[in-house]
Amino acid sequence: MKRGNTAFSFFALLLSFSLSLTAEEFHLVGSRAMGMGGAGVAVTRGVLSTYWNPAALCPPLTPESSGFFELALPLAVMGAASRNALRQLDEVVELTGEADFRAIEDRLAAGRPLTSEQVRGLLSLAEELPELEGSGNGFLADVSMGLGLRLDRFAFNSLGLYSAGAVTRLDRRNLALGNQGIEGFLPPGEGRPVTPAGLSLANDLVKAGLLGRPQADHLVFLAEQAGVDLNSTGFRGMVEDILEATSDSAAGSSGEFITANQSGVEVSGIFVTEYVASYSQPLKDWFDSSPLDTISIGASFKVMNARTFFSPFALSSLEDFEGVGGDLLTEAREETSMNIGFDLGLLAQPLDWLSLGVVGRNLNSPSFDFARAGDYELDPQVRMGVGVYDLSPGLVLAADLDLTRNHTDALPGYDSQHLAAGFEYSLPGWENVFLRGGMSKNLAGGEDAAFHFGLGFSLADVSFDLAAMATPGFTEVDRGTDGRPIELPERGGLSLMIGCQIPLR
Repeated sequence: MKRGNTAFSFFALLLSFSLSLTAEEFHLVGSRAMGMGGAGVAVTRGVLSTYWNPAALCPPLTPESSGFFELALPLAVMGAASRNALRQLDEVVELTGEADFRAIEDRLAAGRPLTSEQVRGLLSLAEELPELEGSGNGFLADVSMGLGLRLDRFAFNSLGLYSAGAVTRLDRRNLALGNQGIEGFLPPGEGRPVTPAGLSLANDLVKAGLLGRPQADHLVFLAEQAGVDLNSTGFRGMVEDILEATSDSAAGSSGEFITANQSGVEVSGIFVTEYVASYSQPLKDWFDSSPLDTISIGASFKVMNARTFFSPFALSSLEDFEGVGGDLLTEAREETSMNIGFDLGLLAQPLDWLSLGVVGRNLNSPSFDFARAGDYELDPQVRMGVGVYDLSPGLVLAADLDLTRNHTDALPGYDSQHLAAGFEYSLPGWENVFLRGGMSKNLAGGEDAAFHFGLGFSLADVSFDLAAMATPGFTEVDRGTDGRPIELPERGGLSLMIGCQIPLR
């Protein structure tokens, strides 16, 4: 291939990976990028370029001094929750504990009817269980940390990338209330529904042939006493499933009792330690007086050590969320494996005030043994960015866009494709102090746009950076003792970074 085609072939290669691909979500490595809305492909410089764009280790028009070592220690924590999953899971776990599954199982196994209180508890649980169903319903956490070293066009980085997700699941198979049929679980009584919704539900159960009139009236009466929403389609569907499973169990089906129901949460994820060697090459070293002399290309070679984990938790085995965390540390199934990865980057500076970049990560699709089943694959990520400088003194503007639609095996069904934009401003007279801000939006999801804020300052050869991000929309995670909801942002994050430059002489 002629050298004159190098940059164009490089760019085409990166873009080709963006077509019809999904990938792991892009981590916001470094406080500067998080503070600027999550944009970093075209404006990140120095050692963190090993992650954001290896071509930026040596920008074509503004190469940095090579008379020092550069060290960086970034740390970032991010979290996202969808569909009030934390609150829903907490309520289901609480109701499961109140229902006392062990006492219910003893009565069902003995062929004795349940008490009215036990039936009311199960009906309350039936109202909440459907909320666990749905692709992408859960919560996700990302952590990145590292130690990087750069000298001139070379950089070496040890970067830890952690992704963990908890996805809720609904078991619609194991729902039977014993094997004695409807008469076997329903307590004696002659209650009748008193609300229009209750009368409608009782009529529907009779029309469907699931219950006789006295049984339907009594069951719905207990549901009214439990305070459930009888208009809820999710509750109505769950009651029908429970009644059908109970009838099938009496006929000899293989389904288990509801006390063995596997609804709950599956916690899984991956921790990848990347040992990265990166190099950047300005094309002006190869071409004189050519448009290509405004372009740098870069590459990273990574040795990747991954630990995956998987822990399924059924509701009957959980008492509270602390139990999930404790069990995860001791009972998670783990797999450890190694692989290699390749990243490519391109940075163009066609004008003094403009930078254009594109990066492709994990272009070889490295995969690792998954503790759940099969492989945990890191599909290629492709992201492009633009940076604009000095429209006003000390002002940097940046924007990034994911060209791949990203997903994670840690939270199946949750997709992300972020558009990010932000700024950095050095204060007049305070050139070593930087204010940052921005916004990001997941174009593949329904959560609100996130607002980003950051602050950086340097003292001598040491720099300190802080950043935070949060959505204005909140998700309910629990309820306090007073019944009021406890809420957190749907998506949020914090980042801290310390860096320094060590002169060689």
